[in-house]
Amino acid sequence: MSRPLAAAAATSVMALLAAASAAYTASAASGTSGTSGTSATVYYSTKNHSWTTYDLHYQPNGGAWTALPGVTMEGACADWVKATVDLGSATGLQATFNNGSGTWDNNGGRNYALGAGAVTVKDGVVGTGDPCTTDPLATATVYYAADAGWPTANLHYAPTGGAWTTVPGVGMTEACEGWYKKTVDLGSATGLQATFNNGSGTWDNNGGRNYALGTGITTVKNGQTGTTDPCATTPTPDPTPDPTTPPDPDFDPGGPNYATNPGGHVGQAAAVTVDGKASEWTKDMIVAQGVANDDPRIFRGSHEGPVYDLYSLSAAWDDANLYLMWQFTNVTDVTDPAQGYPTSDNGKPYQGDIPQSIALDVDPDRGGEGLLGAGPAGPWDLRTSFARGEVDHIANFSSKPGVGQPALFSLNTAGTFDYEPANVQKFGAAGITYKYADGLTSSEVTGIKATGNAGYVPADLADADLYEDLLAAGHSQAQDTTYEMNIPLEALGIDRATLESQGLGLMLVSTFGQSAIGSLPQDPTVLDTATEPYGPDNSTSHEKDDFDVFRAPFARVGH
Repeated sequence: MSRPLAAAAATSVMALLAAASAAYTASAASGTSGTSGTSATVYYSTKNHSWTTYDLHYQPNGGAWTALPGVTMEGACADWVKATVDLGSATGLQATFNNGSGTWDNNGGRNYALGAGAVTVKDGVVGTGDPCTTDPLATATVYYAADAGWPTANLHYAPTGGAWTTVPGVGMTEACEGWYKKTVDLGSATGLQATFNNGSGTWDNNGGRNYALGTGITTVKNGQTGTTDPCATTPTPDPTPDPTTPPDPDFDPGGPNYATNPGGHVGQAAAVTVDGKASEWTKDMIVAQGVANDDPRIFRGSHEGPVYDLYSLSAAWDDANLYLMWQFTNVTDVTDPAQGYPTSDNGKPYQGDIPQSIALDVDPDRGGEGLLGAGPAGPWDLRTSFARGEVDHIANFSSKPGVGQPALFSLNTAGTFDYEPANVQKFGAAGITYKYADGLTSSEVTGIKATGNAGYVPADLADADLYEDLLAAGHSQAQDTTYEMNIPLEALGIDRATLESQGLGLMLVSTFGQSAIGSLPQDPTVLDTATEPYGPDNSTSHEKDDFDVFRAPFARVGH
């Protein structure tokens, strides 16, 4: 490895995302607004920072991230810096801030969702307007996306430093389909604490934390806040893309060896026996290809071992079932032989009780973000969500068959998930089975032979020259593990003809703790905090307990 260990800090939490985004406009790079599209002037409060430099690292919605460290911000007025950036046709941006030397403010791993025009970020609170004007904003217009069952919505709030309204608060009015709205006077306050209720005892108080909102326009939906008016007139969207093509072909997973539907393959019709041995599977059934040695914990060293390191995902079907096969690698025998096999969980995923998820897009006309109710997490309190809003089924199960209560969750009428019996099928009752076996079907194992102790960081995954065949380097396939699963088509509400004519979308997510540490197809969100320490144990990765928002297109199966 040529990269020094110190590079891990400089690369920081957004390195993998940034590696995918060398393309950005010249006007954004210079910190000035272009003339051909929407712009945003982002103000960032310096009052509680002592940074010598302030950089804005951002991504226009649907676009690419700026190169690290981002756009240099300039002085605006006392305690504020700013940068004006061209968003093109986008209506907002994802934003993080850093000092150019490895210290970041990324909103606790969630990034800041900002709108166009003048927007502010101060102490984790997003607002709108120019904070350097002599007449500060004194109102907040709050939009709330209430659950479908709420007959009314009330805003119960307290201006920053002020008193709370009398319960249940002030009534909100319907602003447009799916949204309630209320404009409130904040006096001299610069923000507010907010909760919402239906007037009959049902509350949304952000899991007991309340919502911290700024002045101007703010939105709250499924536990997430934003600053873009949800009721503004928007252009007519483009026609729905052909489902055989990922909806974002320019999405970069962070490395050249990751692939979704490689060769255009969408799986094959085949007879499969679910026994974990994978003798029926062929290379052209692979619908998502990963790489070895990208378990986020490896970037903090290798003492835990990459036992849950996803490598490939394949699909098949017959008249009755959808079949899936996926493989885990454990390459510590060549990346860090001194650790000694087997390392954690006796070197095998089936020796540990670790949640796994399969997110599915079965019905092209329905979908959600994968959240349990208003979120911020999904079923089983797993800290994952899906920004594209395509998820209509989630299968949750343990890496150790026979443990827990694995289940297939289906969307409720509100477009979210719950534990109601009508929306939950237990694996046994639904006919879903899965098995495992030792070994790997691949004739090569592609990965980077390194550990975080030697300076290995997620950004290295973008360098094609660093990869090698770890089988040729001496890796034993006996350390690897294969899983097979069948999901009856009836449990998904489709038949073979539907699968083959319209297809379905698929993503496999492997977790550790409450958070994702791997996915197929690969999404950089599983590595965005890989080099940061885990709260209870700084020898391992923060990826074990951060919140992950997936934006990668799902793999297609059947069509």
